[in-house]
Amino acid sequence: MFLIRIFVVDDHPITCDGLAEWLPMKADDILTVGTAYTGLEALDQIEQLLPEVV
Repeated sequence: MFLIRIFVVDDHPITCDGLAEWLPMKADDILTVGTAYTGLEALDQIEQLLPEVV
């Protein structure tokens, strides 16, 4: 099975964490690889985690 690797970014922790948990529950082919609350934090992590969707 092919997994879609997603990375969630939002400045509201409840929204960010909620989406990161909710999206994989809606589809078997979604994997949350990380979250960030700022753009700079996201850029640092994206380079390492290589998600397909941000």
